[in-house]
Amino acid sequence: MLRRWRSLAGLSLTAGLVLIMSAVGALPAAANQGDIWTQPGGTAEETSGHSHEVHLPCGNVDIWGDKLDNTSGTWVLYHQPPPNTDETEIARGTYAYSGHESMKIATIGMSAFHSATGPHFKLELENDNSKWKTFWLDCQVSIATTQNPSTATVGATLNDSATLSNGFSPTGHITFTLYDPSGVVAHTESVNVNGNGVYSTATGHLADVVGTWYWQAAYSGNDGNNPVTSDRAAEPVVVTEEQHQAQPSISTAPNPTSAIVGSTLNDTATLSGGNHPTGTITFTLFDPHDASAYTETATVSGNGPYSTVHGFAANTVGTWHWSAAYSGDANNKAVHSQMADEPVVITEGEVQPSISTTPIPETAKVGDVLKDQATLVDTNDATGTIT
Repeated sequence: MLRRWRSLAGLSLTAGLVLIMSAVGALPAAANQGDIWTQPGGTAEETSGHSHEVHLPCGNVDIWGDKLDNTSGTWVLYHQPPPNTDETEIARGTYAYSGHESMKIATIGMSAFHSATGPHFKLELENDNSKWKTFWLDCQVSIATTQNPSTATVGATLNDSATLSNGFSPTGHITFTLYDPSGVVAHTESVNVNGNGVYSTATGHLADVVGTWYWQAAYSGNDGNNPVTSDRAAEPVVVTEEQHQAQPSISTAPNPTSAIVGSTLNDTATLSGGNHPTGTITFTLFDPHDASAYTETATVSGNGPYSTVHGFAANTVGTWHWSAAYSGDANNKAVHSQMADEPVVITEGEVQPSISTTPIPETAKVGDVLKDQATLVDTNDATGTIT
């Protein structure tokens, strides 16, 4: 009797276990255990939910997990083009999971998506079986432009540059269009695109009339990237008449004006009559054969005197000459001094000879004739007398 009861009890327990397992498998909560999902970088839990095909704004992407089977593993990001096209791995990294609740386990930086040709991605956890989600990254390629220069005078060359960003491996081309002050197209130029980055005109256009010109840059788009065009009004270039340039004058003074071989030669130039001059003054020293022996440059900041700092050691006799040339700038014309205005005469220098003597004789008696002998060395064709 007792054995029968146990048998029946065992049968009831087995049947009950089967029912419980079936019930657990059907619970919605079980489907969420071990789940992963993606969210916009830096957002709170479950901003995007756990569903597939979620659309995320352009930017970093956070990976979240809930009740994962493994405490660590590897995440893999695939680019997943339209159906019937093989997926391509574009990034991977490691994750760490602790605890039993949902938590952020990794972040995918925006730069990881730049090698893709479209916005559809698949995320997998390699060490957590069958954990994967697909998502879209809603990036619209953008274009930012910078005119160079933004103001100019007639005759200046106008150029433009465009920075392409947020594209998925963008290709195609950017067409730069320059409009003259009357709104007529004055110049167009195209450059090929190979990825996000900065693209610029290579030729540009000479401004030939005063007024406000405008640049506009248009990206052609390609598969995965829509066309985009900059705002023409954002790139004005104001062109004015050429400014009157002042004619400064330059006066020079060599230092010294005469010297011996081995002396250091310097020069000073005084700039006057300039209109807030900038630029440089280049000092050039010519040897007695009129060959350039030395140059030195000084930076100009206003009218006034400017001098060489180092100078040059004269290494041969003859007449040397300095010349100083001011470069000019937008407000001032260039000017230079004449070689003939700055002669420096170099001669041989005096040397220091040495003298040694020998008395003849060194000892003597009263009545002997005493003489002396002197030896002169280290002379430069010495003349004169020895007393």
